Amino acid sequence: SLRFVSPPVSITPGAAFSLSVELLGSDGQRATTSHDLVTIAAAGTTTITGPTTVAATAGLASFNGLLLSQTSGNVQLTASSAGLTTSTASLPVKAGPVALQQSSVSPAPCTILATVTTPMAFTFKDAIGNPSASVAVSLTSNLAGTTFTPASGTTTATGTFEAGVRTAGAGSAPITATVDGNAITFAAPFVAVDFPAPATLAFPGSATGSLQPE
Repeated sequence: SLRFVSPPVSITPGAAFSLSVELLGSDGQRATTSHDLVTIAAAGTTTITGPTTVAATAGLASFNGLLLSQTSGNVQLTASSAGLTTSTASLPVKAGPVALQQSSVSPAPCTILATVTTPMAFTFKDAIGNPSASVAVSLTSNLAGTTFTPASGTTTATGTFEAGVRTAGAGSAPITATVDGNAITFAAPFVAVDFPAPATLAFPGSATGSLQPE
């Protein structure tokens, strides 16, 4: 029979991955004398590119540089070899850790009024541009009195999250977003300013009279 060995925790779309398959003897141990060919395939319409068929070395078939066409969800991989019972593994397909270089906040840079809630949109992506879809996100700032509404939630399928930002006073500070357990910091995307003081108008003397219709 066959058995997957330490498959990846998840597969990142567009990024190469590796895995290994053991060929087992009747005693359930690795057949170290086996050099049979082993093939990896994906279920459904998903395709795998790369070296999908390799010869085992001492009972272990190692696959490197594989790429998957699927971009989300779970993929079922099957390992097969002539005369042996196949083995399957279901692996999640998801974006890699969020990357600051690929992520953005809008509008930024911008000027906002203190004590007024301003809507902002955050877009999160991994290092190769895959959206951080349907994952937990939370927002914080070290500018005293700054609040976000909501301060946490779940990103959309395109990796976006919308929140209103409100400051207690004037100032500027970074915004830190923690996305699926990984933190990135946007450097001072906004500057909060106080409301301008109302203008005082001075009138010399006094005026009397009334407006008459023409």
